[in-house]
Amino acid sequence: MKIPPKCDVVVVGGGPAGSMASGMLAKAGFDVVLLDKARHPRPTVGESLLPHFWNSADLLGVTEEIEAARFVEKAGALVLWGDSLRRSSFKDFGHFRKPLHVDRDCFDKILLDGTARRGTSVFERVQATRVDLGGTSSKRVHYRCLDEEGEGSIEADFVVDASGQSALVARQERFRVFDEDLRFSAAWGYYAGGEYLDFESEIRPVSQLRDHPPVTVVTALGDWGWAWHIPLRETISVGVILTPERWKEVGKDADMETRFLRAVDASPVIGKLVGASEFIEGSASFMRDYAYKPVRLAVDGCYLVGDAAAFVDPINSAGVTFGMYAGILSAWAIEMSMKNRSRSANYQALFERQYLERLRLFRLLAVPADRGRGEDDHEASLKSLRAFSDNEKLLALTTSFLTNRSERIQRLFEDLELNADLRYGDFPIPGRLA
Repeated sequence: MKIPPKCDVVVVGGGPAGSMASGMLAKAGFDVVLLDKARHPRPTVGESLLPHFWNSADLLGVTEEIEAARFVEKAGALVLWGDSLRRSSFKDFGHFRKPLHVDRDCFDKILLDGTARRGTSVFERVQATRVDLGGTSSKRVHYRCLDEEGEGSIEADFVVDASGQSALVARQERFRVFDEDLRFSAAWGYYAGGEYLDFESEIRPVSQLRDHPPVTVVTALGDWGWAWHIPLRETISVGVILTPERWKEVGKDADMETRFLRAVDASPVIGKLVGASEFIEGSASFMRDYAYKPVRLAVDGCYLVGDAAAFVDPINSAGVTFGMYAGILSAWAIEMSMKNRSRSANYQALFERQYLERLRLFRLLAVPADRGRGEDDHEASLKSLRAFSDNEKLLALTTSFLTNRSERIQRLFEDLELNADLRYGDFPIPGRLA
């Protein structure tokens, strides 16, 4: 199949945000072309999903495929922060569909295949290199074919940039701004076999994952760094997030994999949990300074979604689920603009407003209490929080109390005069992990 010279919408990137945007637009009857520089399935990180993602899966029509993949159901979260071991479950907030630990190569392929079934023309190993923004006129996306020599371009009325950390349009237009309050670097890798914690903080062998669902384990490292432990179907995802200064302390003269393994070994709980596991050599990855703020979320009919728009500390596991929502939101704005061209600017502005309100809340939950005080927009944060249901407000508050990042949320709840009905439990740290 050859890339056409023109279509209604070009979507750049075939991750969760791009698949949702293209799938919803194709479902609405538009001619959609999706370009992705990778070939799926391809490895990526971000395996812990909030239960909200099921709503998006239903809309795309991939729920049965996700269920058939038999990803690991997670029972909730266990957070070791300071001397406290706390747990929380989504069912306490009205969510009865299971959150999952997913192998992202398989999960993303399910979404991409779903959008193709909806009618999206999917072209893999094609890298978008530039987007010509033309105000109210059509846009042109330039691309390079990676498996064969050749370049080209495609014209479209609208563009969705779901290019992930590549952030094609934000880099091109020079409005990608790093978040100084979240200057961290992350390393992650994978282990085979070993042990995990269940919801009762019992240590279990991975052979019992199906009978006793695991939790996502998060543990503090130093001032505000942290680490994760996420059991998957065949492996365990382990990650460490530290400030650049802390990474230097781990060993600036060592290679990336060695520094990662040292950081894991030094991590309370997680370092001991992986003691019975075997590290998969060559699986470590490293990324520095990848938290950035949104300056623009849409420009001249080009919509930025997922990591191409903004990224905050992934401590609350919201990235994939929120990216899927952003894809749906961009598809709605484009569909409405197609039907009423005279109001395109209004729909674009509404997209930005809705998207920014949620981004603001996620950042509020992520930024440590001793950072970013000068940037607090209390009234804007109040407005963002009011947009959520009471259960979601309480989920946000409880999530913040699992770590030390609750000060701002507490102030907002005081102003909203909401009852701080926290829904978590305190547990003793298992003796072998203490």
